[in-house]
Amino acid sequence: MDTWHVLAVDSDEWLLGILSAMLAKQKCHVHTAGDGEEGLAIAQLQCPHLVIVDLALPKMDGGTLVKQLRSLPEFGFVPVIFMAPSDAVAERLGGYRLGADECLPKPFRTEELRGRVEETIRRGVTLEARTKARIHFSGAKSGHRFAGPLREVGLPSLLTLMEAMGKTGVLLLESPEGGGHGRLFLRDGRVVHANVDRLPEVVNEQAVYHMLAWPGGSYEFTAVDVALHEQMSLDATSLLMEGARLMDEGPKAGVGSLSRP
Repeated sequence: MDTWHVLAVDSDEWLLGILSAMLAKQKCHVHTAGDGEEGLAIAQLQCPHLVIVDLALPKMDGGTLVKQLRSLPEFGFVPVIFMAPSDAVAERLGGYRLGADECLPKPFRTEELRGRVEETIRRGVTLEARTKARIHFSGAKSGHRFAGPLREVGLPSLLTLMEAMGKTGVLLLESPEGGGHGRLFLRDGRVVHANVDRLPEVVNEQAVYHMLAWPGGSYEFTAVDVALHEQMSLDATSLLMEGARLMDEGPKAGVGSLSRP
């Protein structure tokens, strides 16, 4: 990769200029945005290799911006570095809970910035390659399993990759802090049935939207034959697009009330 594309989102234009100048020396092309809404629009247009975002942003805060990005399959492996004042310990810890790969104190040192940017990008590339390889291998024989934290690989990315590779099996999700489980049954890459163990009335599409709202947890995929009758008509892309729309609307759409199992 000759050039890394980095999106930096901060309301401080001077800081954005400093970031751009520093990272240009690492062969990074830096796209900048002054607020969360602009950052989301540029991210969807450019699909960067890394997002650097301030937690306190106008129009859309940094945490909401990252949640929006994580709901899109193409951003499942894009790492995020949050920026927060060096004395704002609670905010920096909150950044990790929101899904940040790194938290950078402001003001930052040049060498620390450059080192974290390079390390974070390379870690994201490695994670994507390893996950794709594990999903590909999972079809080698029935009963093969692989697992990991949803913080590293979000549900949107998992479903997109499994659809692309035509996987058949059961994807078990555990919500954060062991609050409950959800199951997605896939055949040839399509979700044919989904349920949530503590909410028997929430099934199929609604169960997928419910699990998309979980802020973390873990996953385990087992390659097995799935004989269930297909109960869902939407492909992964349509499910994820509708799930993202519902999360945008929040409690008004009923998703917020389902976010706790």
